[in-house]
Amino acid sequence: MRNLSLKCILSASAASVALTALAMPTASAQDGGVDVIFVTATKREESAQDIGVAISAVTGEDLRENKIVEPRDLFQRFPNVSVASNATAGQLQFSIRGVNFLSFSPISVQPVLVFQDEVVLNSPQAAGLFIFDLERVEVLRGPQNTLYGRNTTGGAVNFVTRKPEIGGETNGYLDVTAGNFGTRNFEAAVGGPIGENSAYRFAIQSINHDGYWDNLTTGDEQGERSQTMARAQFATEFTPEFTVRLDLHGGFSDGGQRGIKTHGLFADTGFGGAPCTDIDLDNLETSCVDGFGGATLEDNDVVTSDLRDDRDDINAWGSSLTADWDLGGPTLKYISAFEYNDYDHWEDAAGLPVPFVNFRQKSDTEQWSQELRLSSDGSGAIRWSA
Repeated sequence: MRNLSLKCILSASAASVALTALAMPTASAQDGGVDVIFVTATKREESAQDIGVAISAVTGEDLRENKIVEPRDLFQRFPNVSVASNATAGQLQFSIRGVNFLSFSPISVQPVLVFQDEVVLNSPQAAGLFIFDLERVEVLRGPQNTLYGRNTTGGAVNFVTRKPEIGGETNGYLDVTAGNFGTRNFEAAVGGPIGENSAYRFAIQSINHDGYWDNLTTGDEQGERSQTMARAQFATEFTPEFTVRLDLHGGFSDGGQRGIKTHGLFADTGFGGAPCTDIDLDNLETSCVDGFGGATLEDNDVVTSDLRDDRDDINAWGSSLTADWDLGGPTLKYISAFEYNDYDHWEDAAGLPVPFVNFRQKSDTEQWSQELRLSSDGSGAIRWSA
């Protein structure tokens, strides 16, 4: 797919159109000519080069520069990581170092969990929806159960959002992408101070395209996508030692399933026909037919399906409240969060022009999570967390 892009960023950048030169803090710093990415993989901020964890990290600026808006594109950048999905946007299933649990069930819990600002996204439906306006993405390989709890035997994925900057300056950006198949994407964010002790940040992402396949049975397009997600954050510093941040996020992803092709297995019409021997798998060319007499489709942009409503819809929203209290040495953190999503998925699992194997999944998920953590400041010989 060929896209044209327009990028408008509220800061000076060599690879962008500068509207107004305002401060835009970055997630990495220069140290002797080497980019240093600070991560929170061990529940405290440290350089990724200084911690004893097998970790890979990428900054949010990197994602925007490479126009990465989909989990499948993002995780191709990480070694020993693969991702599978039964749906267009949700139900992500990660495999790290070969540890996975591939399942079509929308309520299956994976051995690699996703966290957003330290809140676990236990439902796989919501795991890949909020990949925008990020400070960084961290992938931890290998067992992480000690710090992250159960179901992180294979590893953990951390999405860390851009936070409101108390005492900072107004900053933001706007990215617009247009292309064939009706591609219309945009992502925007703005943040700034509210008085001396508070700040805000708003972000929104919209991903839209028409169907990639023509359904010869119904005459409809298949595989379209319409997704809009938004996030609002507010932070207040009540004292220099005590800060509270509120996060509200939500949106929808409506679309259609990816096209499924059926290859003919019979030399002539009917299930009782002779087995097909005329198969060119390299070019997908054959004279054989399926059991209903349908010829194998050689074109990559056409499918056959009896479903007119190839639904693949997710509605998700949530909120979290994070409080940080510096006790003059140890730090106390409290995180209270709620996540909800509903999922409706229709699928023609046979790819035939007649009703044969039609499949539907629906789920409603609610999750409450509470975390209270007391940690040392990391300056002593012994570091601890309770």
